[in-house]
Amino acid sequence: MALYKGKKTRRTPRKRSMYSSNYKYKKSSVIWKRVLAVVVCIALFAVGLFVLGPILEKAVNFFKDDVSSTGNSSPMADDGPSSAPDDSSAPGVSSDDKQPQGDGAKLTYMLTADIFTDAQQLSAALDRAASEGADVIMLELKGYDGKLNYVSRLERVNAVSAVSENAVELGEIIDLIKSRGFKCGASVTVFDECYTAANLRDTAIKYNGSATTRWLDYTRTPPSAWQDPGLEPAVEYELNIIRELSGYDLAVISLNGCHYPVWGNLNGCDYDKTRTKVENISDFISAARTVTNSAGILLDVTVSADAAVGDMHSRYENYGYPDNVFTFDCDSVTVDLRLDGIITDRYPEITVGGIGYSDLTSDRAASLLMLYKAAAERSGGCSMTVLTDEQGLSAREASELLSEAGAESIVCLLSK
Repeated sequence: MALYKGKKTRRTPRKRSMYSSNYKYKKSSVIWKRVLAVVVCIALFAVGLFVLGPILEKAVNFFKDDVSSTGNSSPMADDGPSSAPDDSSAPGVSSDDKQPQGDGAKLTYMLTADIFTDAQQLSAALDRAASEGADVIMLELKGYDGKLNYVSRLERVNAVSAVSENAVELGEIIDLIKSRGFKCGASVTVFDECYTAANLRDTAIKYNGSATTRWLDYTRTPPSAWQDPGLEPAVEYELNIIRELSGYDLAVISLNGCHYPVWGNLNGCDYDKTRTKVENISDFISAARTVTNSAGILLDVTVSADAAVGDMHSRYENYGYPDNVFTFDCDSVTVDLRLDGIITDRYPEITVGGIGYSDLTSDRAASLLMLYKAAAERSGGCSMTVLTDEQGLSAREASELLSEAGAESIVCLLSK
């Protein structure tokens, strides 16, 4: 049976409506892909900006500093003061708002315990130090009373309760000071402190050959005992404190009171005479420097003005100092030019550097300059720091005065 084969017809495809669900799907898919691409581009741009931004900023600053240094400096800049006018003297600029010049003396603020153990006082002191261009904050961690103003882990220190009631966690204070952009240093009084000798008799200077009776300095109120720099227990006690402090992030440790008694009934002062005073003090300073330098910390020794100037040979022999204190085996010597550190009104007949007591008190600026110049001349170019306070001159006034005289480093004692 034959099948009928009809004519084939071409089937015309049906035109898809733009409103069909499939078309909507494809169109929305394209839109979302474009949105996603834009989002990815933005994200990549943000990441690139975050990563490359600091690098680009450093590069711009590098070239900017390079251009400014080549355009504003000259090879003679280090040979003398700049001839450029001082902007601080321009109209509308108050003298109180002047910042210390960049080529002036390095300024250190020394804070007593009553300041750095009080959060508000410490904050105010750091604000002031920042406004006046200080570089270092020095903490008085052990003063003449012999109490440690930080929490110590040393067995013998704690055995005699030699830690102050208001002692701070030193690491936390150092971190705070460094976060404000300062370096941190420590001032430690050794030997000339009453507490240790009073509570640890094996460290004390004895009286007239007695094995137990301590010699007392009756020029002080109340009379106080002294540690004997020639006795090993005294030396080890102080060196252990220096070893402990060397474990902290300090820039410098300054020794204060590192000498023998110089006033009072010295005839009854029976210190160990196995070696000379000068040998004992010098050896202790050398041992302390070995400890600090091994930890990357500088060692400074603070001496009185009369010992530095050297116009009273008999007195600084009593200290246990050599003829020239600037020969000590330390990184720097600080000369105490405070009025209280130079002389007291109990001894008005004494002169320091040829300057009498009345001159020291009547013209603080002139006497400060005279003493500095006398000590600087005697230093022979050794590293010298000047210690002053705000008695008669503010920290800024003293800093500007001594900077003009050539001082490279100044420590100003601040207290409440």
